[in-house]
Amino acid sequence: MWLRILFSRIISPGSAFLKIAKARDTQTLSFRRLGCAPACTRKRAEPRAEVLCGIEWFLLDQSAFRLRPRAAVLFAALCLASAPAFSQGDPLQNKTMTNHLLDRAQSGHVQEQLVVARAFQLGLGVDRDLVEAARWFHKAADRGNPEAQCQLGFLYHMGSGVPRDDREAFMWFQRAAVENYAPAQFDLSLLLLKGLGASPDLSQAVHWLMTAAQQNFPPAQTNLGIYYLRGYGVPPDKSEGVRWLRKAAKHHYAPAEFLMGTMYRTPSVSGLKNNPAQAVYWYRKAAQQQYAPAQNNLGFLYAEGAGVPVDTEEARKWYRLAAEQGYGGAASNLAKSYAGPDNAKPDVASAYFWALVALRHPAVLSPPFQPSVAASLRPRLSSEEASRIEAQVQDWLKAHPQTPDAAHEDWFTYLFTEPSAASAQ
Repeated sequence: MWLRILFSRIISPGSAFLKIAKARDTQTLSFRRLGCAPACTRKRAEPRAEVLCGIEWFLLDQSAFRLRPRAAVLFAALCLASAPAFSQGDPLQNKTMTNHLLDRAQSGHVQEQLVVARAFQLGLGVDRDLVEAARWFHKAADRGNPEAQCQLGFLYHMGSGVPRDDREAFMWFQRAAVENYAPAQFDLSLLLLKGLGASPDLSQAVHWLMTAAQQNFPPAQTNLGIYYLRGYGVPPDKSEGVRWLRKAAKHHYAPAEFLMGTMYRTPSVSGLKNNPAQAVYWYRKAAQQQYAPAQNNLGFLYAEGAGVPVDTEEARKWYRLAAEQGYGGAASNLAKSYAGPDNAKPDVASAYFWALVALRHPAVLSPPFQPSVAASLRPRLSSEEASRIEAQVQDWLKAHPQTPDAAHEDWFTYLFTEPSAASAQ
């Protein structure tokens, strides 16, 4: 089961970002836990390209007037998302089947125990009951099922249906990992990296990450690519880093596709030639999977005419799709698009709407949207129109909650910006 932006999460609830900060000509990589941003000064609002990636990404800080691309790498790994038993419908809709499943689960059949556990966890055919879900996962885990062990580790890490206990989480991830269960190996690497449930151990974290990556587990391949780009726990190797990102992207793993797009826009990081057309190709693949950072970056390329013809309406379309997922950077880009000085016919009402949204949905890996921008737009509207828009924004915010990736709790950022953090083992 995976933890990703759109899934439930484990350690960095499904995400950790690789942040590449570029101060003028100097670039550094760092990870983050799902949404952080350094501050910088701007003279006017500029569109920003977000780069998010697993378990999250990069940040490029250029001049005050230029693009501030951000790459994020989303850690998508854990157990909750892998519940394929319900992907084709609800097996518990029929009460007879429910009784049959419960009978078999109570008789010790592990697969039925997993189905019943997921049903209680997700409220499929039964009332949602996290305590009951944990009880059934525990039964299957005690019988040696690695999927159940991994899920139980997730529940202990999150405190879902059981008391939060990272030692218990570590133990269950470890049990599943030694059974060669890739999602658990990935999650175990995260706990070892952070020192949750056990002492920090970078060499073991890299070992389990590599083991999961070698099983073609895309989140692990993505993070391993970042490790090589960063030289974190492994010798720095740009070509090896890109190779692992490409492997993950070939599985249609959206965060990796997103990062591949970023690699083609950050030659100093990736060693690849700057290729906007390839960036568009990879961003589009991730954007079509509703991956908000890629939607935002694709919109930025349309706005700039990089790799595609300039198309303001297409740019706004992709910004809007990302913003509707609660992605703050896209909201600020929309505000700029509607109010920008290059806009022959500014749409002040739309600009004010998105500026207010951007203030409530802080962007990931970028400076906060300045209240002065919204304040400068309001006098250009009548009092009645401004009040109407403000009410619309409140309704919109209720219908479009901010994504977890925009939360400013990124232990990866802290970890990878420590002076001694990048020493290779």
